[in-house]
Amino acid sequence: MYERIYEYWKREKDQANLQSVDKDFYDGVAKYIAELRERLKKTDEKLVNVKLARAELERVERLSQELLRMRLRKILQITESDAESGTVSSAVNEVEKTILDKVLEISKQYRSIIQKIFEFDRGRPPLEMETGKPSLVLIRFLTEIPSIVGVDLKPYGPFKVEDVATLPFENAESLIRGKAALRIGWE
Repeated sequence: MYERIYEYWKREKDQANLQSVDKDFYDGVAKYIAELRERLKKTDEKLVNVKLARAELERVERLSQELLRMRLRKILQITESDAESGTVSSAVNEVEKTILDKVLEISKQYRSIIQKIFEFDRGRPPLEMETGKPSLVLIRFLTEIPSIVGVDLKPYGPFKVEDVATLPFENAESLIRGKAALRIGWE
């Protein structure tokens, strides 16, 4: 197994793009390290074999960690176009595919935030970026409500039954939950 780890480490180090690994590679490394640790527990500390086994364990752990860091760095550099074209799929195993999918999802969310910023510059109101909730809500009042101060510190109201108004999301949500208003639509 040591030779296999070293071979993958060397290939990953020598090549700029992500190299393929066997499907069971991570499981194999984990089992191999566990076996080495178990062997160390069972041997007498004074024997030369213990020193050799400890040195082997340290080399395997160091090589494995370096290999995994290199692979993660390369996965983080993969662009969406690479992923969509399928040029990466053969090099990424199942464990890493999960990581890649999450990285690509975060990248899409980031681009969405940037797009919303530019839409706002063109005069279209963006959605709240952190929550994905609309910033304003159109509601119809079911009860009379005195004047309130919105979360945006602007005064709203007073409102009579059947009045329609646009309020900040948080204020509208509170009124809707309290059965004092109904949502008509998003603005």
